[in-house]
Amino acid sequence: YLAWNISVASGSNCAGAPALAIDNFVITSEPEAVPEYKWHIYIDDRTGYDAMGVYAYGDKEIWGAWPGQAPIDETDIDGVRYKVFGHDEDSGSFNLIVNNWNRSLQLPDMPFVGGRDYYFVATPDKLEEKNTSGIETVISGADEQVEFFNLQGMRVSNPTGGIFICRRGSKATKIYIR
Repeated sequence: YLAWNISVASGSNCAGAPALAIDNFVITSEPEAVPEYKWHIYIDDRTGYDAMGVYAYGDKEIWGAWPGQAPIDETDIDGVRYKVFGHDEDSGSFNLIVNNWNRSLQLPDMPFVGGRDYYFVATPDKLEEKNTSGIETVISGADEQVEFFNLQGMRVSNPTGGIFICRRGSKATKIYIR
């Protein structure tokens, strides 16, 4: 479709008005390649948001200004659909905010550090890290009625934090003590 308006300085005679027409042309574009990142944040989105973004502040802003980064991809892992966000921070402490792409909703801040991938479940009221390490239980202190062993099999009397084998009677589990 091509159209133009003709106007003259005075009167109504348009006989000498020039026109230009273009025929047989095609406009094409190349989409920008999705950047490759060292580290990823995978979010199982159960928020109900129409759109999602992530923003991080702390040692610096990772994705620039608010609302941050939109998902760079979506992927299925073990039957779960994740929105994927990338970053290249090998170190540093940050606070992650999941938002509905600047539409007035956001989840509470989630602390994280650079240098690894993260897997989260996002619900309408919170962001929670998924357990991907094989750790079955998280407890907040040592239970005196159990035995603890480090990962080398040595008994530990008073574990203060980290990954341990916990034996209660005949049952043993791997736990993380905060």
